[in-house]
Amino acid sequence: MMKKISIIVPVYNVEKYVEKCIQSLINQSYKNIEIILVDDGSNDRSNKIIDEYAKVDSRILTIHQKNKGVSAARNAGLKVATGEYVGFVDPDDYVDYQMYETMLKKIELNMSDLAVCGFSKVTELSDKEEIFEIKDELLSPKKCVEDLFDFRGGYAIKPSVWNKLFRRDKIGDLKFDENIGISEDLKFVVQYILKCNSIVYVKQAFYKNLQRDGSITRSKGKAAQIIKTVEIDNFVYDEIKKIYPDLREVVLDWIVQDNRGWYGLVKQEDAEIAKKMKKMIMRNRWRIMSSKRIYWKEKVIMLVGWF
Repeated sequence: MMKKISIIVPVYNVEKYVEKCIQSLINQSYKNIEIILVDDGSNDRSNKIIDEYAKVDSRILTIHQKNKGVSAARNAGLKVATGEYVGFVDPDDYVDYQMYETMLKKIELNMSDLAVCGFSKVTELSDKEEIFEIKDELLSPKKCVEDLFDFRGGYAIKPSVWNKLFRRDKIGDLKFDENIGISEDLKFVVQYILKCNSIVYVKQAFYKNLQRDGSITRSKGKAAQIIKTVEIDNFVYDEIKKIYPDLREVVLDWIVQDNRGWYGLVKQEDAEIAKKMKKMIMRNRWRIMSSKRIYWKEKVIMLVGWF
């Protein structure tokens, strides 16, 4: 019996992009899928577009809810998903027609709990692609965690949910944190990987990630959400340290870079929130100073106040 894949798409004000996304899912070479389109309170034509598609393809289920954010939309999709496997696609992105067939074959053949494929960054105006392929490989959850955070080694994979195929039974009661609007993927993906027995990488860049000005992670006015990334980073550090204590240096090194990057954005937008964020970040200063992995120049910057 063919296994079913549930593909969850959170939809919010993407009338310009969502049809291309849906078409790429409808045209998948693997046909036993359900496409769950969750309208998160759109005030453009997105909600009408997805309803029209549901009328012509019985595999499409639409959900409409008040605006609660991408995490709530994905959770709503998980609640009704009936497939043995689950994938997530952002509504302004699209996928290669062989993506889910190939990933399902790999995950079943290797009896793995997670499949991860390569991806491309696609520039909106030019359709130019920057391709990020990964090596075909079967690996342990520990190695996968290291690949997520070892930026000095070149990042083998991203902590996003969209280029991955998850087992529904392994997800269990795991949900996206609805109290955060940035880095929600990181928390979910790390928690899931720590439940896995093995992960399989799929080389091809099947997922097409559109780079546009209005996407969530590039929107301005997010200072109050960005400050929560510090809490998420610390949560992830603590969870990984419990299971793989020898990876704590790798994760801490990544956290320093992540904190500094987000702080720079907040500092430009809101001085008061920036002060709060700085205090939160500085709580890690003793961990950072004692790290053997973090470069001494970064430690000096920390000693003089970092920012």
